[in-house]
Amino acid sequence: VKRDEYDITYIARNCSPSYRPKGYKMVPITSNPVSRRFGFAADFSAVLRTLNAVNPDVIYQRGFTSYTGFAAYHARKRGARMVLNLASDLDVTPYHELRVMDNYKPPFLEKMVGEYGLKRADAVIAQTEIQRDLLRKNYGRDATAVIRNFHPYPREEIAKTKPVKVIWVANFKKIKRPELFVRLAEELAYLEDVVFLMVGRPGDIGQYGVLHEKISNLKNLEFLGEKRQSEVNHLIAGSHILVNTSLLEGFSNTFIQAWMRRVPVVTLGIDPDGLLRKEGIGFVGHNFEEMKSHVVRLVEEDPLRTAMGAQAQEYAFREHSTANIDRIISILNGDGCA
Repeated sequence: VKRDEYDITYIARNCSPSYRPKGYKMVPITSNPVSRRFGFAADFSAVLRTLNAVNPDVIYQRGFTSYTGFAAYHARKRGARMVLNLASDLDVTPYHELRVMDNYKPPFLEKMVGEYGLKRADAVIAQTEIQRDLLRKNYGRDATAVIRNFHPYPREEIAKTKPVKVIWVANFKKIKRPELFVRLAEELAYLEDVVFLMVGRPGDIGQYGVLHEKISNLKNLEFLGEKRQSEVNHLIAGSHILVNTSLLEGFSNTFIQAWMRRVPVVTLGIDPDGLLRKEGIGFVGHNFEEMKSHVVRLVEEDPLRTAMGAQAQEYAFREHSTANIDRIISILNGDGCA
């Protein structure tokens, strides 16, 4: 939008009719529920109808769904350029190897239609070296580039005042495992001058009602609910440690938000490209007890936490700034491998 060189249309599955975008158009596809049997593949007619109406020169599609296949099909039919930006290791994992969780295994048709697009996209951008390697191994094609997720530099004040704040940012979903952070707070209740914060949508009351009741009974844990991005950034800027309990991540945006605000990250098994270890910007626990011990160490060792936070900010400013947008634009324009 700032470059004023492009006519931009954002095609969304569903969007608020009251939202008024500035400098670009937003077109809703459908408000129908996602099909349990066919996933997003059921939107074929609606997506193609929308793409035909917009008639784009370039399609930038992020995340792997049936829409990946629809975008590639339209691009080939109309002579447009299609660029896919991967969002997860699962995007480049064949269907028969998807064993993460039955609840997160897409319908077979969804995966097949998505793979049609993956194989025919004019360019594929990976978030990590791991995704690049999986793309080559499983689908026999090279990524056009590895471009890290990016965020603008912090605008809010970064102040690390006591008590030590340990923050968790995610929506309550099975794959995010919020119950493990609640357990962490419960088992570390003996630590003095430490507060645990949870931010995100509360999830289905039938599934998480008991967990929320437990949260309300823990004096050292506070559930803050869903927040705007600016509010999340402000909370992270005042926090000391970010904990991630997800079963799976592509490249978590909250990692970048934390690193840019001098917050080291502790995870339970997640380490994209081994960056936490290699860059010294956090710790990976391979089981719950190991994760807990890393959190305790960062709580108790102020100099280590401060040094790791400073290293994290330096790394994030170098690798995850909005300068990465120029590389994506170069690929959208077909100028090379960026």
